[in-house]
Amino acid sequence: IEPEKVGLDLTGRLTKAAHALINAEAPSHVPLNTYDKGNVDGRHIFHLLLKDPVFVEGLMNPVVMTLARFATGPKGRVNATVAFVKHGAAKPTKLHCDATNVTAPMPPYGHFINISYVLTDYNIANGTLAIVPGSNRWCRPPTPIEQPKCLGGVNDDICIPVIAKAGSIVAFNSNTWHGAYPKTSNEDRIHLSYGFSRPYVM
Repeated sequence: IEPEKVGLDLTGRLTKAAHALINAEAPSHVPLNTYDKGNVDGRHIFHLLLKDPVFVEGLMNPVVMTLARFATGPKGRVNATVAFVKHGAAKPTKLHCDATNVTAPMPPYGHFINISYVLTDYNIANGTLAIVPGSNRWCRPPTPIEQPKCLGGVNDDICIPVIAKAGSIVAFNSNTWHGAYPKTSNEDRIHLSYGFSRPYVM
């Protein structure tokens, strides 16, 4: 969703608050939000709603709430609020889906939707999101042999890059296969992820 439809004033204030939070919760002070092993490089800063009122405003944005209610119903609930931050170069994030611990075949609808404010430009050099179009209909997670070469695997490159301007929103449901391209730029990569789940998911 283009920045103009999201709200330029709001995304500007979200960006300012995110940078303040990143500086306040530096890895030297909060080592638990630094990841140097496993599937995801970078930092995760959790529980955004408790850290600044503007993050609550971001949650209640009509654009966000429309997407959330469409995907999870009128009784859907907030499942997670996380800032994802990558400084400098970073390795790729392997293809996965967010329906963790759901046995395949998954239902054709998502249990969960990821709605993210893109606060820095999304491009390949900056380690943008990799999406496999139509994978939400396959109702299963990717297998190791299906990991594409562009993300460090051996399979054909079945994913496409999400190219988006800072201030955009990117949304996809929990069945969707996604990952992240290797980040080669020195610019920060920042997005705020608001997760909503169906009411039966705790």
